[in-house]
Amino acid sequence: MMQLSRILHLNPSHRQLLAIFPLIALLTAVGLPPVHAVGLGEIQVHSYLNDPLAATVDLTLSPSEEVEHSCIRVVEPSGGSGHAGDMPYLQNAELTLVKNGGTALLELATRRAVVDPILTILLQVDCPGTGRFVREYTVLLGIYILDSPLIQS
Repeated sequence: MMQLSRILHLNPSHRQLLAIFPLIALLTAVGLPPVHAVGLGEIQVHSYLNDPLAATVDLTLSPSEEVEHSCIRVVEPSGGSGHAGDMPYLQNAELTLVKNGGTALLELATRRAVVDPILTILLQVDCPGTGRFVREYTVLLGIYILDSPLIQS
């Protein structure tokens, strides 16, 4: 009986790959441990300049994955200067996790009014099985548009 490597005319490096193929097949058949991945999606701001911040961030979860409120938090930029680069950053925000069936939203709210039109928000995810990562958002807060003139004659 001829060897498989002679039939397939494999060079030595391909023979090594052929040797580990049964191991790969076994791992695939047995299954690997599940990978959990919490993802932070787009941010939507629902407030205006000089109002307390109200915003939501879409969370991306694997099917049947649960996320705890405690593994997501607002963090400061490194250095603790109060600015992320040249822009002010969000501090002291309240986070609320809202679950609706298979979707989840993260609500961000502040008690104080935001007085800077551009704001940096740094969210850190540190959940078991996901590792730790930080996502940076830069938001532009709109202003109220008045329907009536400021000065009446």
